[in-house]
Amino acid sequence: MESISLYRRWRSQTFSEIVGQKHITKTLQNVLKNRKLLSHAYLFCGPRGTGKTSMARIFAKALNCTGNTDEPPCNVCPSCIKITKGLSMDIMEIDAASHTSVEMVREYIIDKVNFAPMEGRFKVYIIDEVHKLSNSSFNALLKTLEEPPSHVIFILATTHPHELLPTILSRCQRFDFKRISQNDITSHLRDICHKEGYVATENALNLIASVSSGALRDALVILEQSFSFSDGEITPAHITSLLGISERSLLFTFSQLIAEEKIKDILYTVDTMFREGKDIFQFVKDLTEHYRCILLAKFLADSSGIIEATEEDLSAYKELSALYTEADLMRIIKIASDLLYTLRDSFCERPLLEVALIKMASKNLDVSMTAMKQRIDALEKSLKSQPRVDLLPENTNREPLQNIQEKKDIGAVEIQTDSSSALSVPEMWPKVLQAVKASRISIHAVLIDTKPVFVNDDEIVLQVKDGFNFHKTQIDNNLEFIADIVSRFAHRKIRVRSAFTGGSAPVQENIAATHTDNHKDFVRDVMDIFGGKPV
Repeated sequence: MESISLYRRWRSQTFSEIVGQKHITKTLQNVLKNRKLLSHAYLFCGPRGTGKTSMARIFAKALNCTGNTDEPPCNVCPSCIKITKGLSMDIMEIDAASHTSVEMVREYIIDKVNFAPMEGRFKVYIIDEVHKLSNSSFNALLKTLEEPPSHVIFILATTHPHELLPTILSRCQRFDFKRISQNDITSHLRDICHKEGYVATENALNLIASVSSGALRDALVILEQSFSFSDGEITPAHITSLLGISERSLLFTFSQLIAEEKIKDILYTVDTMFREGKDIFQFVKDLTEHYRCILLAKFLADSSGIIEATEEDLSAYKELSALYTEADLMRIIKIASDLLYTLRDSFCERPLLEVALIKMASKNLDVSMTAMKQRIDALEKSLKSQPRVDLLPENTNREPLQNIQEKKDIGAVEIQTDSSSALSVPEMWPKVLQAVKASRISIHAVLIDTKPVFVNDDEIVLQVKDGFNFHKTQIDNNLEFIADIVSRFAHRKIRVRSAFTGGSAPVQENIAATHTDNHKDFVRDVMDIFGGKPV
């Protein structure tokens, strides 16, 4: 008895049997009903295993079908039977992956395209993996593809349409095949199991559909392999053992341990994984997808339309998402994706995995920019929540600084307090400097080089060293601010002015020399303020 693989045995033979591509089947059926809409070239593109070649064969059969049916192909007329068995002389299937040369294009297409069909109405060229053709082959095919004889139709199939020349794309009607949904694949697998006489649990079929990533052919290959692996009912345990993929329970365990920062338990679980011979690359891939689902559950109130999983798993994702912040989830996914890239060329899987999992569980050990930003944000949030430190004396009647600064005349400040409680200048000045530093550190930097002297009970003169012009300018521009703080500690209204130690600015006898000295003073002042050093 001839042995035929499951995906070939159950290859779709009619438009109704195509799974998950209704937008294409409906369009092609309308073309068959109205032949005026028929094009000379079609491009079928999309992921592997989604029905591109099957659709091309069905369309070719329908074009040459001689049966009396409203929806061809009938699959019973001589033309349909020959095409199904691959015996038709009018249907040419070419694998471009193994026929890339110009000579192939000339031999199979250009030299024979003008010959009329031998049996049917159309001669159909199906070129699979057409992106594999060389540029010279495309150029040789271009004229024929643009203006073929009326009895010739080209159907190009590819998984990489972006690699085709724009001149080829512009001459074809393009159809994009979608990844088949998990529900559609599960339903199709369930039907095949029933017809083949095998038993599989719903969770096992869901798992097969999930790991096939929307490719029905891949799902059928896995199902056939599981038939051989299992002696009875096919369960999720059979699938995980067969493919080496991670069980969902293991992924949920890791995500719980990472959320709780249980590094010790994480390392013990990794040790168990290695002892059991788990595929580490596949585990990291599964963990990345697992955290993607948690992230989607975090952002979306209802993620069932995006995450293809059971209701139980969707609920578990939602619960786990509450244990993480959005930033944490994105950081973990970034670590996992970086690990996937590193594992491709590494022979040190275990230490790389352990380090990555520790980084996931502990932000303090992750030195990436994302983790550093998170730590800074957390620190800022913590500082904002701390009580405000008041650098001024308690139990003093003082007007808010903002109100005083809004008054243009410092003499308008009304602070009436018993002068007997006022502090002396030596006692008061360190506290004034501390308060100034807390508000304007640049002014504090120039005040520390001044000497405060009381002229009378209502006025202080800040003596600036001769030549420190920058210091004096800064003080003069902020006299109102300084006077307000001094008034608070003196418990009365105080005026402030500045003066050089000698009583006036030095006489500028030599302009050039003075300019040089001022420049040096300015550089020195800037270095004092910002803590710089000469280079």
